[in-house]
Amino acid sequence: MKKLKRYLRLYPHLIAMGFKSNLAYRADAIFGIIGFIITNAANLAVMVLMLSPVTSVDGWTLPMMMFLYGYLLIPKGIDHTLSDSLWTLGMESVEKGDLDIYFTKPLNTLFSIISSKFTYEGFGELFLGIAFMAIFGPQISIAWSINNILPLILINFAGIFIFFSTKLSTASLAFKTKKSITFMNAVYNINDYAKYPLKIYGSVIANILLWVIPFGLVAYVPVSMLLFPDVPVFYFPTGPYSLWIMAAIILPFTALYTGLSYFFYHLGVKSYESAGA
Repeated sequence: MKKLKRYLRLYPHLIAMGFKSNLAYRADAIFGIIGFIITNAANLAVMVLMLSPVTSVDGWTLPMMMFLYGYLLIPKGIDHTLSDSLWTLGMESVEKGDLDIYFTKPLNTLFSIISSKFTYEGFGELFLGIAFMAIFGPQISIAWSINNILPLILINFAGIFIFFSTKLSTASLAFKTKKSITFMNAVYNINDYAKYPLKIYGSVIANILLWVIPFGLVAYVPVSMLLFPDVPVFYFPTGPYSLWIMAAIILPFTALYTGLSYFFYHLGVKSYESAGA
């Protein structure tokens, strides 16, 4: 507990240092944010062009799908802002021996890696996610209440750890292979499929998005329950559940998923070898 408190005290200071260091290149940060906004706005435009001729997809209208996309972007943007250093771990840190510096610090190595970088570009995804929900939410008939809002926020918070854990477990393969960036990209980019209703996929892909690489579990499932409260959620045949019950299922699953990813990282660290002669 004392160690946890220590890290909680240290983390804001380390993030502040990263924030200040990025301010030395303000133009780069601004263009990075704009770039991610343009990228996701382009994705939105493609979705609109693809789906606008279609009235609905299995009951999902275009505003509903845009709302789902916005809900997915929020945890993705927060994770991007706070843990983008994991991409470097999968790309070159193990091969070049760059992790040596973290083993000399009296801190958990993963904590040191995560707190070493603060990425402005994630704000682009975060802002767009909030904007999509604000724009398309009023176009949908939703019975807003405290019993909907609170579990929706909790599940969205769990989504941050799903993105983080997926990156961590795939980046940790680099301890064995020296580089894992290709596999890391392939697995992480599966989140693009979670911005559409899982009903459009077959059962195999849908279950992968729910339980193996569970982006759909923290995006499609809660939004589907919010939009269709009286309809059992796809691949949850014993429903319908309340959002609170679904949160009680998703949060422990997220904790387990995160714990397993850290276990893989811990195993990888044990086999780490410096690049020095």
